[in-house]
Amino acid sequence: MAATIAPATGRAADVADVSSLALSATYSVEATFGWEDRQASIHTTAVVTNTARWPVSAVAFNLATLRTGHAEVGEVTADGAPAERLVDDQTIVVPLASVLGPGDTTTIAIGYTARFAASSSANSDTWAFARIDEVLTAYRWIPWLSRSTPFDRPNVGDPFVTASSPHVAVSITTDREITFAATGQRVGGSGLTQAFEATDVRDFNLAASPTYRTRSVNVAGATVTFFYRTLPADSVLDTAARAMRDYATKIGPYPHAQLTIAEIGPWSPFESPAHFWLPDNAPMRLLPWMVAHEVAHQWFYSAVGNDQAREPFADEAVSDLMARSLISRFVSSPCPVGRLDHSIYDIGECYPWVIYVQGVAWLRELRDQIGGDAFWGALARYYEAHVGGLGGTHEVLAALASVAGQDAVDYRRFPHLYPPRVISLPFGPNLL
Repeated sequence: MAATIAPATGRAADVADVSSLALSATYSVEATFGWEDRQASIHTTAVVTNTARWPVSAVAFNLATLRTGHAEVGEVTADGAPAERLVDDQTIVVPLASVLGPGDTTTIAIGYTARFAASSSANSDTWAFARIDEVLTAYRWIPWLSRSTPFDRPNVGDPFVTASSPHVAVSITTDREITFAATGQRVGGSGLTQAFEATDVRDFNLAASPTYRTRSVNVAGATVTFFYRTLPADSVLDTAARAMRDYATKIGPYPHAQLTIAEIGPWSPFESPAHFWLPDNAPMRLLPWMVAHEVAHQWFYSAVGNDQAREPFADEAVSDLMARSLISRFVSSPCPVGRLDHSIYDIGECYPWVIYVQGVAWLRELRDQIGGDAFWGALARYYEAHVGGLGGTHEVLAALASVAGQDAVDYRRFPHLYPPRVISLPFGPNLL
């Protein structure tokens, strides 16, 4: 879940769309965060391997702080030599001096400065990179392999798609003592510098505060830690634990050794690999749903990725069915019946009601038709086939059709996917 649109900057007319989703990279990040002056300086070194079957001549990185944090890109190098960089909306495209063949590796370093927002509202995206009162947030702040993806949209959709990384190392130096809740595990540091590592993640996000308290539980082979200030820790952890046990049974094992949950300001819940945010003003009647939904994203969006901008049904509808089935709370849509293959760009304020609520209703009807064991078994096979890679709406429907039969899956709500493309299981990660 994301907030709404930031002020437009416009796409660069002279930059071609580039996809680097078939590549792989490890990241090493050194950052300095100023709590008092709200200034950030970030230097990222990405070791990029061409894991595609074709040569590439440019590499695309997502950097949302180009839109949320007034980021200014500084020096960019490729294999130690100065490199050109083309900034397009929230994407940095780095043309390579020589073609990168299959199996070849290049090291790209990107430095930039940014500014944490000092104020925000739920109707702005600036809270995703902000230090407001006693909470700091940083979302999609590391340049990460992606494809050219517009940031602006008329709703709360997530305008992101990124490739999973086998290893990320992050070192952050601050000007005062603060506690970080992050995607990775804290592995060391001294003084005001803290170091983190993460494996098999498709982004690395964090929240921080000098006033965080923590409480932890062990569940499904993982340690779940809640970094909180005012929200009820026992309630949040109880729902998270129930969700992790349920989803691990239905879909597959939770893929990390830890899960961190961070209370942020009065904005929105937001998913990250092995980490998610909860707003401090969450209504108590909605808090269990928020927790259950964000935990579900650990399976769909995080472990099994998809293009969240162009095919949001694949993670949002599936995750919301998991969450609402857990808490036994379903809602009706006030919006007209709509297509379920919408992108976030071609549907307005009805986006969550159509993709989430109507999407859940469509999935629930199919589940009731074929039975829970067959339904969850199909999603478990989809998860197993795509974990660590990218799936999508095509692949979700194919997995369901593999157990329900092609005729049983009603494609009328997916007109852009009709006639259906037949995909035999098991299938490998769809990296494009």
